Amino acid sequence: MKKLITYCTLVILISSFFSYLFYLKIMTSGVIQKKLVILDYCSNNNEYNDAIFIGASRVQTHISPRIIDSIAGITSYCLSINAIGIVEGHMVLKKYLQNHPKPKAVFFNIDFNMFFTSGPLNNITDFLPYLNDTLIYNALSPYKTAYRNKLVAGYWLLQKIFATTDKSKAISFSIYEADKPSVESKLAYKGYTPRIINWRKDADENLKNTGTATYQQEGFDLLNDIIKICYRDSIKLIFIYAPYLAEGKKNILNFNEVIDKVKAIAQKNNVPYWDYSLMTICNSKKYFFDPIHLNYEGSIIYSKQLGYDIKKLFQEKNN
Repeated sequence: MKKLITYCTLVILISSFFSYLFYLKIMTSGVIQKKLVILDYCSNNNEYNDAIFIGASRVQTHISPRIIDSIAGITSYCLSINAIGIVEGHMVLKKYLQNHPKPKAVFFNIDFNMFFTSGPLNNITDFLPYLNDTLIYNALSPYKTAYRNKLVAGYWLLQKIFATTDKSKAISFSIYEADKPSVESKLAYKGYTPRIINWRKDADENLKNTGTATYQQEGFDLLNDIIKICYRDSIKLIFIYAPYLAEGKKNILNFNEVIDKVKAIAQKNNVPYWDYSLMTICNSKKYFFDPIHLNYEGSIIYSKQLGYDIKKLFQEKNN
């Protein structure tokens, strides 16, 4: 029995040691550190932008402010944090407006699986260092105990350090280059980080899977509050739905149910809904690296189309 206890103790200590080494590798490589650089930008910068784009990875990898600015003759910025939902997107908008001059337009990227609030919020531990900020705390704490209780926060931090199933560790050592930060740093610009890669090896497997989106009414309440914030500050708000591979969209069993709710909110409040999931490029894997993410070539085509639409919007607004 004593040998068994000793053996188990050694296994736990050794596995914890190597897991911690993995964690250190991630921290030093910047996978976690750079994830919230946008939140730092919202908090510590006060430059003016005519337009801002808010969303998760489908803003981060899809929308090029360089292309849009050159076409529309404006200044824009992508406020994108990977894997965020409506809770964090709502917070990012409020934090940006706290320190920056009001933009003329806010483009809020809609995703079918972003309207959950009581479920597990993504990137829980990444936001912990920012909770001393009153606005951030008040925006996040109602939806996650970890943001209100230091013991719970400590538990999640230990999970981040020692859990062998931690997704960030898997990404750090993934054989799929698309999971890693783009090495083409010269193309990264104002929150835009493209993925220079073709259709992924495992993406075809993803196409075989069906699923449903999780959502709660509170998620749509936050969307309504975003509308109120923009109306209060006389900011033009536009909902956009980024390109999505047509073959993959049909596998989301309640896709239309969720999007119809968004469209109803948009129509009721006179908010434009720009649906780019109907673009021609959505019929070809050539422009994607997985069913929901454009590759670099696809992002250029999308950004150009978005740029021309924004140019038209601003011209109409000026007239």
